Amino acid sequence: MKIGMCAKLENIEFFESMGFDYLELSVTSFASLEESEWRKAVEKVESLRIGVEAFNGFIPKQVPLVGPNVDLKLIREYMTRAVSRSARLGARVIVLGSGDARRVPPGFDAEKARSQLSVAASIAGEIASACSITISIEPLNSGETNLINFLPEACALVKEIGRPSISVLADYYHMRKGSEPMSNVLLCGSLLSHAHIARKDDRGYPLPGDGEEYGSFFDKLKDVDYQGRLSIEARSENPSQDGPRSLAYLGGLAAKAGF
Repeated sequence: MKIGMCAKLENIEFFESMGFDYLELSVTSFASLEESEWRKAVEKVESLRIGVEAFNGFIPKQVPLVGPNVDLKLIREYMTRAVSRSARLGARVIVLGSGDARRVPPGFDAEKARSQLSVAASIAGEIASACSITISIEPLNSGETNLINFLPEACALVKEIGRPSISVLADYYHMRKGSEPMSNVLLCGSLLSHAHIARKDDRGYPLPGDGEEYGSFFDKLKDVDYQGRLSIEARSENPSQDGPRSLAYLGGLAAKAGF
């Protein structure tokens, strides 16, 4: 299993030196850059010794995917540029989390919003497929969005869309925040294409003795023959110390689970 780190564009060199297998960047950090700044971003990524293989932060709140202000032309134009640029940087998977962009406005019909999200995700899958990129729909806890909070909901949506380029992400942190059983990973099966991890209480780096039971998560991923990546998406006041410790710890857990 490849283990990576979610990083900001400005500090990718910092995390590169820690031994991670890849990095994960936010799409919104570069999708709307002017051409001169975009070229600098490309040069920076190309100078790395490791790849930037995964991307999150796909859709900004200014491009709503649900609600009364949905503009499919705007969505397609933004996604086309964002996916193309992600591909240029080496993307293999793009996470469709984007809680604000998919938040159902008060009073808006929830089923209509779900249908709108299905259409938007299908557009993303169509565009990504042409670049050999997978879109991974991420269930988020209810504090971050009110649409698609649990893995079974994400799996149902992916099956309805029916595009090979659309899949599901399992995030240990969001599962714990939502009190979702780790056994729900088993419901994903081959639909699972990406994974995130952080500890529950403070979204910190996973570390030995922090009170979490990450082993169950790894076991369930192994049970579905998971072939994808695992990104640390977390915070730390001392990343230079916690980064390598977390990487070594997760690597040990992965080995113990049989990866």
